[in-house]
Amino acid sequence: MTHAADGSLYATGFVQDGVADTEDRATVVVKIKADGTLDTDWAASGIARHNVRVMATGVAGQGELPRGIAFQGDKIIVAGTVDAYTTTQTEVVYNNDRDVYVLRLNADGTLDGTFGDAATPGIRILSLGTGVKTLNANNMDTISGADAQWGLNVLQGNSIIVTSATRSPGAELVAGTPRTDTDFAVVKLTPNGALDTTFGLNESGVYTLDVASASASVRSASVLPDGKLIVTGYSTFNGTQRPVIFKLLENGSALDQSFGLFGVFSDPVGFAGEAYGALLQTDNKLVTVGYGRATAANATSDFLSIRLTPGGLLDTSYGATMATPTTPATPGRTWFDVGGLADNGRALLLSDNRPVLLGSGALSSGQVDGVVVLLAANGKPGSTGFGPPYGCTAYDFGSVGDSFAGGDVLSDGKIAVVGSTSHGNGSPTDTDATFVLIPKP
Repeated sequence: MTHAADGSLYATGFVQDGVADTEDRATVVVKIKADGTLDTDWAASGIARHNVRVMATGVAGQGELPRGIAFQGDKIIVAGTVDAYTTTQTEVVYNNDRDVYVLRLNADGTLDGTFGDAATPGIRILSLGTGVKTLNANNMDTISGADAQWGLNVLQGNSIIVTSATRSPGAELVAGTPRTDTDFAVVKLTPNGALDTTFGLNESGVYTLDVASASASVRSASVLPDGKLIVTGYSTFNGTQRPVIFKLLENGSALDQSFGLFGVFSDPVGFAGEAYGALLQTDNKLVTVGYGRATAANATSDFLSIRLTPGGLLDTSYGATMATPTTPATPGRTWFDVGGLADNGRALLLSDNRPVLLGSGALSSGQVDGVVVLLAANGKPGSTGFGPPYGCTAYDFGSVGDSFAGGDVLSDGKIAVVGSTSHGNGSPTDTDATFVLIPKP
């Protein structure tokens, strides 16, 4: 989600006409007026629908998945993943390979034909790598290393940053065996969608980072005032799932060695931990959102927020308390348990320097709700003025799997949140998008 100067909100997601696995998806952008109603004068009754790749009948067309939206002047940029092939492959498993796409809409919601590829006006397809066939834990064919976009930023000057995972281009770890692990990838595009060859490794337009030869789950990027980039995600190595946060020079040529350990923070922060995003507080410290497990004794995941110093070290003045008395003090981080069951932190906002954590949580078995958690600026739960008694509110939209995936803080301090409903795998019931506007806390 993002918002315009007039207070209107724009959210992106996908739609398909039925619930079957073979239904083709399309990308949608929705315009919502400041009063929470669809702007029916925009696009087609408030909804712009564009199919990035039209899939052939019978092909599993569920790879189209946008995860980023931003303004570029009066244009709208959307990024996501899309099926790598439009026709059935000889080896059907390759239908699960993915590419990255970036599209640009005009102010009226139509595709901007001056952007992207000649073959697909308005759309730029980025095939960062090709997935490789492997066997999963059940000894069945699967695709490893498919491109997996997550973050999108538009810089001053209208250049575009996209973050994604891609199969490692590094040398084989075992001779004759293709790499299956993914690397962190940061891509910079010119304002019109071409690779920016002033950026990246060897001026390729792309920077990739291999952490411990382990698969990277890449999430979002934040742009610092000096133009450097903070990129977040997580990876599992040395027996622990851990957040990965790195700082990249403005030209994408190398890591900023003044941050963390040679430019990277990847310390374990519990039995398992992830970082879905990081934002800069006014004292130049970085706070994150994610989820994980504080100890091996924790049977389910909790919200997790950590804070790093400007030098990329864990800030022990942050957090250190929990909403429940059963969790040990853990300086430098806050674990937040919504209801004793599995919780997931997916997106981060800042409201007057206070972290706002968006995601999902469970108050009862089999019932997941969208959740908003407001922490104090120092990471302590129980922030006053929102969601008694601990600064947390759960939203039930009538399905078994409600969740929030993004949001924005508006100019008047209100918090806008978007998400979706879910009815469980195999359910014939369709799902819906959800939207919440919260008064300034």
